[in-house]
Amino acid sequence: MVKKILFLILSAALSLPALAALTSGTVPSHTHASAAQGGTAIAPASVAATGAVSAGSVATSGTVSSTKACAGAFVRVSPNFCQLKTAVPTFPTSLTRDACTTIALPSSDAKALLIFFRVEVAAGNAVLDRYTFVGSWDTSSCAVTNLDTLFRSVREMVATVAATTLLSTRESAVFTIATGASNLYLRYQDDAGNQGSVYYEIRGYYD
Repeated sequence: MVKKILFLILSAALSLPALAALTSGTVPSHTHASAAQGGTAIAPASVAATGAVSAGSVATSGTVSSTKACAGAFVRVSPNFCQLKTAVPTFPTSLTRDACTTIALPSSDAKALLIFFRVEVAAGNAVLDRYTFVGSWDTSSCAVTNLDTLFRSVREMVATVAATTLLSTRESAVFTIATGASNLYLRYQDDAGNQGSVYYEIRGYYD
């Protein structure tokens, strides 16, 4: 009889937490995919997400990709970069010396442009440091904030016939776009001899 009474007392005591949970209106949950609750954890094959992460970090051992369409002839080659998949750059467009040139963005989502440049520094028929440079600006006046600059120079060691090419480079550079701007603004300048030149072609953009 004593054993039976003890058994009943212990049974009642052990059931009190469960009874309290039920009477408080909270039903304990169980997830079949949770290894911590005795189930088998299920790893999803892929995860689609929208919006922004305001804090913390995201780490993955997999591949991050984007299905967002690129503009025109551009093709997405990474989550935030679209590349122009055409023939070898021909640098078809020249910049006008000392003028602020407005460059239309290939996409309204573009945050920076990958630009291929052909920059030439030329002689001025006098011993002098010769240079040519192109800079990007935040406004159409090219006079407020200089965002990025590509600068090339060479020494004219002996007086050389004016306009003789001393240096010619083909190179790429990433030029950022001012926040909220709908265009990129470029201005090309050179030394006092005014014999340099700059040609460009947009080859990609970051979004």
